[in-house]
Amino acid sequence: MPIEFPTNDLQNVWQSQPTEVFKMSAEKLRRKAQQHDRKARLAVLFSAAVAIPLFLWFGWGFLSFQKFQTFGLGPFGTWITRLGFGVLSFWSLYSGYQTYKVLWPSPAASDADVRTTLQSYRQQLEKRRDYSQNIWLRSGLIFCFLGMAMVVMPVLTQDIMTPLRLLANLGPILALLILWLAIFIPQRKCRLRKLQAEIDQLRTSENEYQM
Repeated sequence: MPIEFPTNDLQNVWQSQPTEVFKMSAEKLRRKAQQHDRKARLAVLFSAAVAIPLFLWFGWGFLSFQKFQTFGLGPFGTWITRLGFGVLSFWSLYSGYQTYKVLWPSPAASDADVRTTLQSYRQQLEKRRDYSQNIWLRSGLIFCFLGMAMVVMPVLTQDIMTPLRLLANLGPILALLILWLAIFIPQRKCRLRKLQAEIDQLRTSENEYQM
């Protein structure tokens, strides 16, 4: 459940306007930052609303020992499948926590000046950039893929002696994985470029307010 965060209102305004727009009052900039913070909190709450049901569902799969015995997987295959659900259950909570850690805004001082507000916003973008750069570990995608493999492979190995049936079962999974990677990787690179450009622009503006 990796999180690639959407571009917020401040970023859209600052990227589409000339440099003079940074010379706005601290109060106006603070109001815009507050709007961004409200959207960030909603995104975190939405992530929690997804992570908790997934945690419970995968956890139920981990506890359902008798259920997997009926699949004829054998003791080893049954335990691998159960552990896979356990890994996925852990990943659900881990990914939700990382979303909270990266996206939940820090409380801002009510009397903060423009430069302080710009600095706080830049630090938030830097956290998102660092998260995206290391998303395979930070979002727990490695645990997600590991858990799915542990759940699926014992079932698929039952068809190892019938290649056509194995291909029919495995083909859709591989096709979806390739499609997801084809979309995810370019989008991630594009967002990283936009984040870095916005961070550089904010640094320039901070220097202007310092002068």
